[in-house]
Amino acid sequence: MNQLLHLLQSKIIPWTTSNAHSRLIVARPKMSAAALPAGVTLSPHSIKGKRVEIRNRRDHANQRLFLAEWPQDNLHEITSPKLSCVVEGSADYLLGKYSVHCGEGNFILIPPRAPHHRAGPFLEGASLQNGSCKLLQTYAYSRDILLWVCSSRGHQHVDEKKDNFLISNGEAAQIFHLLVEEAGKGRDGFEAVCHHLLAAYFSLLMRDISEGRYTQLGPKFNLKPLMAASDNFSGQLQDYIEANLNKHITIDDAAAHLYMSRSQFCRRVRRDTGGTFVELLTHFRIESAQHMLRETDWTVTLISKLSGIQSPTYFQELFRRQTGLSAGEYRQKYAAMKK
Repeated sequence: MNQLLHLLQSKIIPWTTSNAHSRLIVARPKMSAAALPAGVTLSPHSIKGKRVEIRNRRDHANQRLFLAEWPQDNLHEITSPKLSCVVEGSADYLLGKYSVHCGEGNFILIPPRAPHHRAGPFLEGASLQNGSCKLLQTYAYSRDILLWVCSSRGHQHVDEKKDNFLISNGEAAQIFHLLVEEAGKGRDGFEAVCHHLLAAYFSLLMRDISEGRYTQLGPKFNLKPLMAASDNFSGQLQDYIEANLNKHITIDDAAAHLYMSRSQFCRRVRRDTGGTFVELLTHFRIESAQHMLRETDWTVTLISKLSGIQSPTYFQELFRRQTGLSAGEYRQKYAAMKK
């Protein structure tokens, strides 16, 4: 963990808090060299093999993490978003039908289901003879972050998940998912928004690491017991809601995720929770907002958005309905109790 903390303090945090230039590379079906950060280049990567679906493999919260792979092309497809940062050297990173060539200080954001580099080395061409690179890799689950450092030197890839660290931080996970959503929309000014989200994300992780709030998984790890995967309906529904709190979730989305019809899903929610899906969703959103009001100094508007409620006015209405206080009053009351 000392290596990881050093990288965060000496490189990643300064990169994300400096406004010198854009450092974010977003994996997209169609990519343009003109849209990449300065110094990053793009070359075609021909996909020759077939997509092979990965079946009967369950990971976090009894969900599928690995969906498919292209063994011949060293690509795979996963359900969780992924972020890779080049912390040393220069990397050649496969993103679908492209190979991205990027140096130290660049972040590669990979949305769910985007085909990307399956296994190292993260080098190609002449770099396979004398090149080297080191990457920080992170996955975002519903309320947890998995991260590790790996490195490539020529044909040799070392430290691949040798040291895996799991950090349980719901706010960091929500920011990660919001980062993916913002980058995916690609609206005007999204680079600046993503830049600030990256800074917040890594600042939260560094704080948890500094305070020892992490689990070291080691080279052979199983996320199931650590993440308390739920094998019951209520637990799986809670996992799904918590993983998507910052998004617009419909009853149809949730029912499809749990392989149910809409009517079957609604009956099951009422039977198991005593309320409707909308009531349950609102409860978790306000509960998440309460935690952020207690633990951060973020504005109510930002907390509203991270909780999945786009209108601050409506957020305040729901918050008061559930807690009897406005968001500001709740924060003041908690602050007074801590003194």
